[in-house]
Amino acid sequence: MALGQCRQHHLTYIGLKSTANGHVQQDMLNQFAKMHPGVTTQFATSPTGAADAYHDKLVTIFSAHDSSIDVADSDVIWQAQWAPAGWPCRSTRSSRGSSRRSTCRP
Repeated sequence: MALGQCRQHHLTYIGLKSTANGHVQQDMLNQFAKMHPGVTTQFATSPTGAADAYHDKLVTIFSAHDSSIDVADSDVIWQAQWAPAGWPCRSTRSSRGSSRRSTCRP
């Protein structure tokens, strides 16, 4: 179902927060929500510190098949770990937007 067809849709994004431009991710989400009426957005904060702490957070989320994150920012070299594990999956919502299910196969 396309975003425009839903009455209400919520998108949660996680990314490594920029120390130089800490507002960039939230600005991006605000712009996305403005372009897509009916979509609310949330920036899930990532661990502070080096990229390895963020990587470990993503591993925890992905390996647990945690459906609380819709979009995750990832370093390109981490893709080699995600794909064999079957973690990068498109997720879909019911027509009411209340539940998610993964469309990937392990």
